[in-house]
Amino acid sequence: MFRIHVERLLNTDINTVFEAIADHARYDRFPGVSKSLLIEEGKDEKNGTGALRIIGERPHTAVK
Repeated sequence: MFRIHVERLLNTDINTVFEAIADHARYDRFPGVSKSLLIEEGKDEKNGTGALRIIGERPHTAVK
């Protein structure tokens, strides 16, 4: 298991932020994410418990 911790201060309301981060099928709109698919919806909610997702990252580029 791995963990990701991201912290950012946004100048908008909490509901707008939650809707953006809860929409797993649209993570590809965020920098560094190349692909995001919702393969199977969750039991009670689309992005809830049991949802199956594929999220891919863009290749890393080394800069000299």
